[in-house]
Amino acid sequence: MMTPEGATDLVLAAVCATLVWRKRRQSPGLATAIAILGLAASLGVARFGGAAWAAGPHQFFVLVTSTAAIPLLAWCLRWPDSLPSLQPRAACLALLFGGAGGVIIVGLLGFKAWSLVCLLFAVYLLVVAAWRRRQPAFSLGTLLLIATGVVQATQPVIAGLPPVALLHLLLAAGVELTAGNATPAA
Repeated sequence: MMTPEGATDLVLAAVCATLVWRKRRQSPGLATAIAILGLAASLGVARFGGAAWAAGPHQFFVLVTSTAAIPLLAWCLRWPDSLPSLQPRAACLALLFGGAGGVIIVGLLGFKAWSLVCLLFAVYLLVVAAWRRRQPAFSLGTLLLIATGVVQATQPVIAGLPPVALLHLLLAAGVELTAGNATPAA
C-alpha cells in the first residue's frame, strides 16, 4: 500500500518528468535541475513504498537537491540566458560542484545549516525573478516554493496530510508554476 508521502512523491516525480521533457531544449540547465529533483522524488516513491534499499539514495539526492539542484533551478529562472541555463555541460558542472560541496559540508562536516544557506540563496533569486517578471503564476509558484521552507520548519499537518506529503505537493505546484511558465525571453 502506498503511503501519502509516496503518493505525493509520485505526483512530484510526474510533474518533474513532464517539465524535463518540455524544457530540455529551451533550457537544459533548468531541465537538469528538475531532473535531479525528479530523481529524488522517484527514489522517495520507492522509499515510502517500503523499499528499504531506497532510503540511503533518497536521502543523498534530497541533499543534492537542496544544495545544488534547487539553487541551479533558481539561477536558471533568474538568468535564463546564462551559461548554466543554456549549456548542459555548465549545468552539470554546477550540479557536480554544488552537490559535492553539499555532501562534504553537510554530510561529512555536519554543518547542516549549509542546506538552509543554499535554499535561502535560491529563494532570493526566485523573489528577484518574480519581481522582474511580474507574472502572477510565477509569483504564486515562488510563494509556494517559499512555503515549502515553512512546512519544513514547522511540520504542520494540514487536511490530514503529513508534513512531508504537503512539502511534496507544494514543491510540485511551485516548480510547475515557476519553471513550467518560464520562457527564454523572461
